[in-house]
Amino acid sequence: MIDILICIIYILMGARWILKRVKMEAISAPTNWKIIILKFLIWLIAPLEIFIYIYFYNSERVRIFLGASVMLLYLIETQLLFNEMSKAIVESNIDNREKDVKHILERRKFRVQLGIICFGIIAFIALLVGVMPD
Repeated sequence: MIDILICIIYILMGARWILKRVKMEAISAPTNWKIIILKFLIWLIAPLEIFIYIYFYNSERVRIFLGASVMLLYLIETQLLFNEMSKAIVESNIDNREKDVKHILERRKFRVQLGIICFGIIAFIALLVGVMPD
């Protein structure tokens, strides 16, 4: 019963996040279909990781390799989502606050790149663990 409730909450919160407007600090922009598709693909990462963990319970190396591959896929999707969100914010900049927008985007870009580096290191270590002999 609890697992069904968790799944329902995950679906509802994911749907809310997918359809939410693009917002970075004080600047918001309307979403477009590319952003919705990228958010949907990112939303599918957690169920895919759980499926890999459950379905490949006998094969540790396959599970580690697929898990690390999904993490790398998440990193690519995150960078693509950031690029699309940046485009949407720049296009909807009606107030001509270009300096503010550029400053906010630069700070957010640094945070996204830092997250990508950290997840990349974790995925690389996971791949090394999968390749190393027992």
